[in-house]
Amino acid sequence: MAALMRLYVADPTLEVAWAKGRPVPTSISGMLRGPDPRDPETVAREFLRENAGLFGIRSVEEELRTNLEDSDLRDSETGWSMIRFDQVLAGLPVVGHSLGVNVDADGRTRSVHGRFAAGLDPASVPSSPSVDAAAVERAVHADLGGYGGAFDVFSAPELAVAAQEGAAVLVWRTTVVSIEKGAGAVYLVDATTGGVHARISTTC
Repeated sequence: MAALMRLYVADPTLEVAWAKGRPVPTSISGMLRGPDPRDPETVAREFLRENAGLFGIRSVEEELRTNLEDSDLRDSETGWSMIRFDQVLAGLPVVGHSLGVNVDADGRTRSVHGRFAAGLDPASVPSSPSVDAAAVERAVHADLGGYGGAFDVFSAPELAVAAQEGAAVLVWRTTVVSIEKGAGAVYLVDATTGGVHARISTTC
């Protein structure tokens, strides 16, 4: 990859990690870019724009959305910032896929980590769901064995995209939580068939 070779030329100590079977890196660290006097978000976005091909990004503007809630701007001790960019497709979040970019106090890009699902086609995402939010709750309750009422929190379903083997699946995403059990789950329900696409266990 030409982009990766350029980074190696700039910093021969560059460290790169790849997930098995994935064509894009999950972590790159080193002296990647800079210094740059602009704000950390602009610096981070510019690095991703310059190296979009390395991550399989077609358009930084269309496929990455800044998540300031999960970012850390200007650490009081180090001056570093971590900017989180969530992957989006057809305007919807891609579940479990985001990139975090670390920028030091002098505006140098120092590392990028996370997951980006390359090659997803926005045209493959249905413009609207075939099942409604009420069907989502029924599917989740059925999967829970009829004990959905035992959960204290059942979040309102929101549309999202699940990446599966290079394909995009329109899903409803909702979260159930049991405070007594100290556990919960994120459910992805197929917005076309109404079946449970995935259940991701969580702890409180």
